[in-house]
Amino acid sequence: MDPSYTALLAFNAITSHFARFSQQRTATQEGDQQRAFQRQQFEAQREEQRRQAKERREQEWAMATRQRQTALELQENQKVLDHWPLRLFPSQILQSHRCDGPTPLRVFLSLPANGPRDLEGPVRQALQQFLSTHYNFNLGVRPIELLDGAWKDGQFQGAASIKTLHERLRSEPTLVLETQMPEGDDHLYVNLAYWGLAQDQYLYQTLEKIAYRPLVEDCARAAARQWRQARERLIEQGLAKDSLDADQRFGGVRAVNLKRLEQEEALSAAGIALDQVDLPPFQRVKDDWRAIHQFLITWHCLVMGWIGDLYHFAYWETRPLLPKLLPDLLHPDFPPEIAHAFIDHYCRSYRAVAAERPAWGPELALQLAAPLAALPDPVWAIGQVGQAIQDWLALRGLPSVAGTGAAVIDGFCAQVGAADGPVSPAVLVDPDFLARLRNAIGHLNRPDLAERLGSAASAAAARQERKQMEREREERVRLEQEHQAQEWLEQERQERERQQRCSGRTSEFRLIVGRQRCRKTSTACPPSGFRGYSGRWLNRWGWDRSFAIRSRTAAKGRRWS
Repeated sequence: MDPSYTALLAFNAITSHFARFSQQRTATQEGDQQRAFQRQQFEAQREEQRRQAKERREQEWAMATRQRQTALELQENQKVLDHWPLRLFPSQILQSHRCDGPTPLRVFLSLPANGPRDLEGPVRQALQQFLSTHYNFNLGVRPIELLDGAWKDGQFQGAASIKTLHERLRSEPTLVLETQMPEGDDHLYVNLAYWGLAQDQYLYQTLEKIAYRPLVEDCARAAARQWRQARERLIEQGLAKDSLDADQRFGGVRAVNLKRLEQEEALSAAGIALDQVDLPPFQRVKDDWRAIHQFLITWHCLVMGWIGDLYHFAYWETRPLLPKLLPDLLHPDFPPEIAHAFIDHYCRSYRAVAAERPAWGPELALQLAAPLAALPDPVWAIGQVGQAIQDWLALRGLPSVAGTGAAVIDGFCAQVGAADGPVSPAVLVDPDFLARLRNAIGHLNRPDLAERLGSAASAAAARQERKQMEREREERVRLEQEHQAQEWLEQERQERERQQRCSGRTSEFRLIVGRQRCRKTSTACPPSGFRGYSGRWLNRWGWDRSFAIRSRTAAKGRRWS
C-alpha cells in the first residue's frame, strides 16, 4: 500500500476522532448548562415557595395577634365602659373635633354626690353664662366647651377616673374640675386635672382645701338675725303674741338657729370661748348653702379662665383675658387668702410660659399688671411691673435691680436717670417698652413713680439727643478732614506725574542731541547692534536716515518746558 495513502487514512481517522470528541464535549457542556439551569430554577421555586409559606405564617400570626388583641380589647372596653365616668362615649367626643380654628378646651364638672341637693344646677347655669360671655364656644377666639351633666355621679372620682379619661381622650385638650366632700370631714377639696393636645402626661392636683362649715354657719347666723328682726315686726303688728308664739308659728329652723345664736352671744358677752363649750350645731336649710354655691361658681370661673388663657396662649398665642375679669369675679365675700393663692398660681403659670419664650416675658408681665392694679391690694400689680423690668434687663444683658416690687421700680428709675449708666440708652432704643411701663405704672395710683419715670426718661432722651448731635458734629469734621486729605493726595499725584513727564522729555532731548552729534562725526558712530530711539537695529556703517529725519522733525515741533 502506498505510504501516502496510509498517511491519508490515518489523518482521516484522527480527524474523525477529534470531530467526534468535539461533538461529545459540546453535548456534554450543553447538558451541564441545562442541568445547572434546571437546578437554578428548582432552587428559585423552592425559595419562592419558602417565602410564600413564611408570608402565610406571618399573616396568620398577625391575624391571630389581632384577634387576640381584639378579644382583649373587647373585654377591656366593656370593663372600661362599665366604670366610664362620663355619660358620653369616647367616640362622641372624638368625632366632634373641628378643623377650623383653635381646638376648644373641654371642661367636665365632677361635683360631690353626698353634698347639698341641686348643687350642680346653680353652678352649671352660672358657668354657662360666664363662658358664653367671655369664652364663647361658637366664636372661636378662646373657645371653651362646658360639657355639664356629662359626669355620671360622684362615685367615679379621684386619680383612677382621670387616668381612664386620659387614656381614651389623650388627643383632646381636657379640663376636669372635681369637688370632693368626704363624709365626716368639714372640708371641701377642689381638684384640677388638665392635659393639652396629645400630651402623654396629665396634671392632677388639689388646688384648695376649704372649710365649708364656717361658710354655712355664717349663712345660718345671717338668716337667724333676719328672723329676729322679722319676729319683732310680727309682734308689733299683732300677728304674734310674743316671741315664743312667733317662733312656734313662723320661725321653724330659723327660730332654732336664733336660739343657738343667742347662746353664742351670751357666751361671748361672758368672756367664754366657744371652743370651751359644746353647743348644738346649726340646722342647715337649702338657703344656707348659697355661700357654697357662690364660692364654687367663682372658683370654677377663675380656674376655667386660668386654664383656658394658659391653653390658648401656649398653643394659639391668644392674649390672656382673665386678668381683666378679676375685679368683677373677686367680690368682697370671696375669701381673700384663697384669692391671693389663686393669683399666685396664675402668675407662676405664666412665668413658666415666659421661661419657654423669654422675649414675651416683659410684655406679658405688663399685660397682667394693668388689670391686677384694679384689685384692692396693688401688691400683685407692683410685683408684675417689677418682674417685667427684671425680664427686660435680662433680655438686654443688663444687671438686675436689687429688691422686689416698688424697690425694683425705684431702682430702675434711678438707673434710667443716671448719666453714665447703660440703662438709659437701652430704654431709648426700646421706646415701646417704656410707653407700656409708664402706662402700667399709671394704673398703680402711684403718681410719684410715674412722674419719676417720666423725668428720668426725659433726661435720658435729652442726653441721647446731645450725644447724637455730638456724633453728627464729629462725623462732619471727620468727613471734612478726609476730603482735605484726598485733595492733598490728588495734588501730590498730579505734581509727581508732571515731574515724571518733564524728566522723560529731558531724557528724550538729550538722546536726540547726542545722535545728531554722532552723525556729524563719523568716529562717533554707535557700535554694531545699537538700538535706536525708533526701536530699529542700525548697522555699523551709519544711521538710519528715516530715523534721523523723524527725530529732527519731532525736535523742531516740540516745545520744551
